[in-house]
Amino acid sequence: MFSNFKESFKKSDGHIIPKEIVESLNKRLPDGLIYKRVAKDLVIAVPSEGREIKMSANIKIPESLRIYKPEQLFEILYRTQTELKIDKNVPVKINGIDIALDEAALAPLIASKNTEFFLQPRAFPSPYELEFSGNGHSRTLTMQRQPLADLNKTLIKNIDNDGLQVSMKVLEDTETLRFSFNFNLQIVHSIDELLSVLFVYQAFIQGDGQVAGMKLPPAPTSNVERETLNDLLTFWNKMSSVEKKLGVQFPLDLPLSDEEDIWLMKLYSSFVKEEPFRENIKYTSITFAPPENFDKDRLISQAAGFTFLQPENINLIGVDLELFAVMGVYNLRISDIIPRKKEQGKLECIVENEFDQKSFRSMRYFKTYEEALEFQKNIRALHEARDLFSIFEKDK
Repeated sequence: MFSNFKESFKKSDGHIIPKEIVESLNKRLPDGLIYKRVAKDLVIAVPSEGREIKMSANIKIPESLRIYKPEQLFEILYRTQTELKIDKNVPVKINGIDIALDEAALAPLIASKNTEFFLQPRAFPSPYELEFSGNGHSRTLTMQRQPLADLNKTLIKNIDNDGLQVSMKVLEDTETLRFSFNFNLQIVHSIDELLSVLFVYQAFIQGDGQVAGMKLPPAPTSNVERETLNDLLTFWNKMSSVEKKLGVQFPLDLPLSDEEDIWLMKLYSSFVKEEPFRENIKYTSITFAPPENFDKDRLISQAAGFTFLQPENINLIGVDLELFAVMGVYNLRISDIIPRKKEQGKLECIVENEFDQKSFRSMRYFKTYEEALEFQKNIRALHEARDLFSIFEKDK
């Protein structure tokens, strides 16, 4: 497992060391050793009689490896994938014969200085794919063994950039396999992918998950973790329904900003629940284009409400949306109406908020002007609109 050295030579240029050079180099070796070509441009010293090689060298072992017995050295180096530098100032022994380290392995056709030698373990096995499934979804992850400084445990984790994160720990002394599941939603790219990750994760904490077709028992989780998962599934299922209603796909870049969060809830209310939402808001003035035969004196000092239909173009999570908003503003008292200086033909309504009733705004968005215009004909729904958060939380 550790019979060869790792040397910082340059890559081979394809030349093979001639037999004559090898024979010449042999003359420099102590009796009992000869050079054997192990690569095109590399020779190492071996016993001349072809016996089994026994080699010893001076190496420095880091305290972090915690090796308590000499026979544990090679095993712990493999388990931790650690390379140990060999002290080139101290001769090595090959079957009891002393030889300088830089003479034990040579690349005579390559010019190299400050050559260093390492004791190197064999590499871990290649990564492999494993399917994790549940709740009608599946994630195929790339698993690979990980370094672990423990003589009785083996750690395997997924190494791909997937929202579902899985680790497996083999307890070798009891022949037990333990799974650990987690998720990282900041690396998912779509709502569909996010929901797939959460549904598979949920399956494993509920005891419904399968690994390569084998069902696992429930993974231990706290009540807080379960509630958080349920909240996430509820929210993103609703956002998935928004995507379907609008015929778009949002390229996720989590976490969402507060503004993005609110906008998604507004779209959910407008297009999935199909009802307007209410927001408490204070106005000091409202600008509007007056209709024909408009009599401002009839409105001054009166309680009033306004209804608008206007186009709104928004960019939400990288998606451009062209919408139409029907908006009603209520519980206002008009104190004055004056011409709008910067917008010819428009009036500015100076308003006061009613003291006994809070002013509020109700809105609903539509995909087409015709839909918005039809809704505006009956404004009762705007008067009776509920708070946005009440609408969103109702389905929990």
